[in-house]
Amino acid sequence: MNENTDIFEELVKRGVESEHLDYKGPMNFRSIGKPGQAKIARHMAALANSGGGHIVIGVGEDASGHPSVYTGLNAAEAHSFDPSNVGPIINHLIEPPVDFVIERPLVDGKRYAIIKVRPFETMPHVCSLGVAPELQQGVFYIRTSEAASRPACRAIELHGLFKRALLKQRSQLAELLRDILSEEKIPLDTNDSDRYFEDDAAYSRGYFVRRKQNLNGFGTSVIELQIRPGWNYDQQKFTLDTLREAVNKAAELKFLPGNLLTSRDVRSAYFTNTSLRAMPDNEFRMWQFSRSGLFELLLQVPAQESGSFANLNNGLLAALQKIQQIYNFLLPEGGNFKVILAIYDSVKQLTDPYTAPSGQWQINVNSKSFNQEAVQSLISNLADYIL
Repeated sequence: MNENTDIFEELVKRGVESEHLDYKGPMNFRSIGKPGQAKIARHMAALANSGGGHIVIGVGEDASGHPSVYTGLNAAEAHSFDPSNVGPIINHLIEPPVDFVIERPLVDGKRYAIIKVRPFETMPHVCSLGVAPELQQGVFYIRTSEAASRPACRAIELHGLFKRALLKQRSQLAELLRDILSEEKIPLDTNDSDRYFEDDAAYSRGYFVRRKQNLNGFGTSVIELQIRPGWNYDQQKFTLDTLREAVNKAAELKFLPGNLLTSRDVRSAYFTNTSLRAMPDNEFRMWQFSRSGLFELLLQVPAQESGSFANLNNGLLAALQKIQQIYNFLLPEGGNFKVILAIYDSVKQLTDPYTAPSGQWQINVNSKSFNQEAVQSLISNLADYIL
């Protein structure tokens, strides 16, 4: 096995998407249509604007969201990823042209397409032609640590993007971008922590929708229980091993009645790049514990049957008590949090951070002493809405 083959196999089997690696299931580039081609263009532009990376075509996701289904490509699919087919379409949508190469290696007897995207040379890439819903004209796309290719919408992100461009060709960009890049005009506002936590929560909700949208019953209301830290936002405040350790210690304690955060969840939880996530198969439910300290639980509203809300009430109380135990192991000295309970009645509300939920209620707590009366009152607001 030569060096390139080793690299290709490692990319195919790495199993975790990241800021520099994206997986796509089998597809034919010619027949996926303009939105499908625009999605590939969005990922390529985002990678180029974020230091470069790879897109591996032919690896699907299992039921838990792991890119571990090594289907590979048939002959027609592999041939469709000829650079002479891909290049003109991508560079019709993105300016300046994206610098990339495509390899089509055999790994374990199966063919894959691997698009290697190089970082931009002097100017960041911008969408020159919009294709709904994947590309918006005039937008700079970036790759995030959560493996999302999204618009650069925060001041600090635009600052970093243009600063890299300035360093690459200072003489061309210095005068144009001097005001934009001024540290005095674009500081990282630590008071924006709530907005950053909410951005992370919105990404989780969007992932939840994408993974669960094919389950029977999707389209009904979704409940979100969010434990949002009171400290300044830090995406890397805790290590993944620290999160796992706290969850495992809490799992050793007796679980209270309720099935929203179970010992089976703990056993099946897996790492993403920035979180510990559990997503039970064939259930409309997910929880995620992020390195920033944000905990989020999402679940479908149960059918309105006799006793159904009583079960939900008990489940939420049990989940909150279990989450409190997790935080007590993570923060022995205690910490201040917002407990946010929300209900979403549409996909747009779930996936668009600028669209408010149908109902939202919150209380402030300390992880050492959740006020049970306040918690029960919070859940009662949800009961009043549903019933």
